[in-house]
Amino acid sequence: MEKREPCLFQATAIGDGLLAMADVLVFDPSSDAWDIFEVKGSTSLKSTHLQDVTFQVLAFERAGYRIGKLSVIHLNKGYVRRGQLDVSQLLAITDVTAASAALRDSVAASIIKAKAAIELRDAPNVTDFPCTCSLDDCPCTGLCFPDLPPQSIFCLQRMSTKKARSYHEQGIRTLLDVPDDLKLSARQKNQVRAAKAGTPIIDWAGIKQALDGLEYPLYFLDYQTFAASIPPFDNFRPCEVMPFQYSVHIMEAPTAEPTHVEFLAPAFRNTIPDLCRSLRTHIGEFGTVVVWNKRFERTRNEEMARLSRDDAAFLLSINERMFDLMDIFADQLYVDIRFDGIFFRVQLGGLKASPIRRTDVQSYLVSVGVTSP
Repeated sequence: MEKREPCLFQATAIGDGLLAMADVLVFDPSSDAWDIFEVKGSTSLKSTHLQDVTFQVLAFERAGYRIGKLSVIHLNKGYVRRGQLDVSQLLAITDVTAASAALRDSVAASIIKAKAAIELRDAPNVTDFPCTCSLDDCPCTGLCFPDLPPQSIFCLQRMSTKKARSYHEQGIRTLLDVPDDLKLSARQKNQVRAAKAGTPIIDWAGIKQALDGLEYPLYFLDYQTFAASIPPFDNFRPCEVMPFQYSVHIMEAPTAEPTHVEFLAPAFRNTIPDLCRSLRTHIGEFGTVVVWNKRFERTRNEEMARLSRDDAAFLLSINERMFDLMDIFADQLYVDIRFDGIFFRVQLGGLKASPIRRTDVQSYLVSVGVTSP
């Protein structure tokens, strides 16, 4: 930096107890200042990127360096590879100088809090440093959510951590503690009712109606996928998801034993033509395609339809006859307190599967008699 090298990578500044490593520093002779370019692997600018850059500015300035413009380099989600990689189109550069300036005071305040935490003789607690994560997203639940009892109030669906923590401090620690007059949504009331009853709430008629709409043969479909920040093949976009494996269990009739077929790409190349060719031989023109979390499979089919025009009609027809097993739980046709308020978790034999396998769901429903209302 003293030699004013035009471009530096991973230059590091230490000042006022702060350490920052800039991805790219570019010296601007006209302003006699260094421009910071922060590189991110996402396809859009995020608020955390602005906080990151703002911290770097403060660290470099406190170390005695003059900083000029600030930019975030991220992937251009609109770029489509055709032939040789065009880096000038692959990357997008967003000037965040003004946006970062608006965050300086809040980031500086956070630095003061961080320094205070470092100087503590004892570990901080959630009263001094409240956790803003949800119970499922928190990386240190043992510290932020200590000694939670089973059926905790934090398990209520669509309840903010702040509100749940408030109830917890008022003595409403479990769903069994929830008073009857507490204002809750219909979903939350069902959870509380199931907890107090000690048994699942099952809408037999609703489940039967949902399952009666299935058309045989049934195809239980699941994809395994790969994505790369830099599109590896022609016509792919940055971070576009490419299925390279599928599994299908086929049930020809209600009493028939399922048969299993699968595909696994033999090499690292554009797998979609071969995968679609194989899938066509196993999924017929009629019958319901059953999935878990249809948003994932539907989106994969839409993306493959764009990349393989010859298979587009077939792939989109699968979407039109898709049934999501999760809907049984999301629509609260089956409410079990052991789900902990989450559709894709269920406790089986004392073990928690997350996410649960489709075969586990089927076995669990059979065990409680859902398949024969």
